[in-house]
Amino acid sequence: MLTEVQTAWLNHLLSTEPSDRPRAEAALGGFYPEILQRPAPKHFFWFDSPERAGWAVKLLESATEELWQAFVEQKSSTHEGRLFIESLRTELCDKAALKWDELTQVAGRHRTQQTMFTLQRLGIYGFDQLLAAARPDHPQHSEYKSKVRPWFGRADENPEMSRIENRFYEVILQPCEWGFCLSHSQQHAYTFARMAEDEHEAVSNGPARFLP
Repeated sequence: MLTEVQTAWLNHLLSTEPSDRPRAEAALGGFYPEILQRPAPKHFFWFDSPERAGWAVKLLESATEELWQAFVEQKSSTHEGRLFIESLRTELCDKAALKWDELTQVAGRHRTQQTMFTLQRLGIYGFDQLLAAARPDHPQHSEYKSKVRPWFGRADENPEMSRIENRFYEVILQPCEWGFCLSHSQQHAYTFARMAEDEHEAVSNGPARFLP
């Protein structure tokens, strides 16, 4: 059975209401300095389809990552795919008012941001003080093994919510080849199920735990 918080997050996931773009951009503008300790983004890209958004990520990272470059080259091997990639590159440059080389230099790098975000989430759960106990000779090493290490690979606690969310991604994202990229790019999806967990934990422990 879903909790009230989990139901609210699923409603966000499945909503067909138009996005509140100014609010989302303002939230990200605060998220980067507070959580990732990086400057707020200067450019935001909005797309009408998961396919175009997914390929925008591949295209931007293809400038520096061989894996993503292989995806783009495969897509461009057909006439239709090449026109799609070219139109997407033009759209990104036009929206940012930058040349392609300039844009790829300032594009966000998810893998470099992941560590700081993970540490912040550990803080929400009160596990941040146990990170030093990763050493086998640390007196709290057994507590680290039982609490912190399983946290990194734990399944979402509510199987019903995870089932609904996974099915949503299968229907929406797999046709645009997004699922394969997520599992082979060393990125970790911040699922709505985990967002619900984190909100519940943060509310239980108090909002101060959100702050660095």
